[in-house]
Amino acid sequence: MIKYILIFLLAVGTACNAQITNQTKQTKGNNMNNPVVTKDFEKFDSVLFNNRKDKNDNVLRATQPDGSYLEMTVWDGGMGYSFTPRTSYYMLQKVYYKNNGNIKAKGLYFNNGFLQLGTWYEFDEQGRLVREVNYDKDYHLKLEDVLRFCEQEGIRVDRGPILQSTGYHTKIRRAGNTQGKTWTIEWLKQPEKVEKVILDDATGKVLNRTETNFTNN
Repeated sequence: MIKYILIFLLAVGTACNAQITNQTKQTKGNNMNNPVVTKDFEKFDSVLFNNRKDKNDNVLRATQPDGSYLEMTVWDGGMGYSFTPRTSYYMLQKVYYKNNGNIKAKGLYFNNGFLQLGTWYEFDEQGRLVREVNYDKDYHLKLEDVLRFCEQEGIRVDRGPILQSTGYHTKIRRAGNTQGKTWTIEWLKQPEKVEKVILDDATGKVLNRTETNFTNN
């Protein structure tokens, strides 16, 4: 599993706009732009990254006029790219090999991280597709089912980029074991109370609700 590790710096330019146009599609019926994931080979966009404002920082952040958000970073072990459309619950994540900039893995996360979704594609250093993993196939419920439950329960789930230091944002996770599969929702029910709701993946029914104190640091 590719770890969610990207942190970013502000930079806006026409190159970002062109790239973002190719990274989204319009979903019929809900007016939502979702990131597009393909199994195609690609390379890290070093031209775009090198045009960042602060050359002393290894991170680029770009917030577009339409509210979509782009992040790129370079670290010792590789390079990364992340893109979240303004109206989407999905975040496109890509990781590249440091030595040649070839794609290493790409796929979708829930916009608040922690939850890999759909099919992820993994590549060797020469750019050959070596593995496809469908993270949804073993679950009966889809993210859309859980979002529908949240709407019915009055649980706020924010669309678009989830940025640091912007308050508490609802978390959604899923897990499975020999006793069954579940979805976990954690949301700020009251200013100082977080409620955890656990759903049965097979039936969608609530298995448990608990509340814990929350302090906003």
